[in-house]
Amino acid sequence: MEKSAIKLIAVINPVRMEVLLDDHTVKCIYIQENDIRLQDQPDFYGVAPKKLVCLRFYGVVYCESIISNDGKITLVKSKLMSTDINDRKKIKG
Repeated sequence: MEKSAIKLIAVINPVRMEVLLDDHTVKCIYIQENDIRLQDQPDFYGVAPKKLVCLRFYGVVYCESIISNDGKITLVKSKLMSTDINDRKKIKG
């Protein structure tokens, strides 16, 4: 058996997320559609408008807005708040 192997991550139902890194830099990533809600609920730890959420392997982002067409989510606009591992432990999600 190999001591190392290539690891891949797939997103089955991708939704584009634009993450504002600083005033002029935007990075695009893709997240699962079922990890996004147009309205937040107390028991939901995914992405929702005006909510801080921790993304695995990325950091803490603030969801500024969600754009949808005919009820289908097409774009999430967010801002990177932190990549510090200690900040990630303070947020559920």
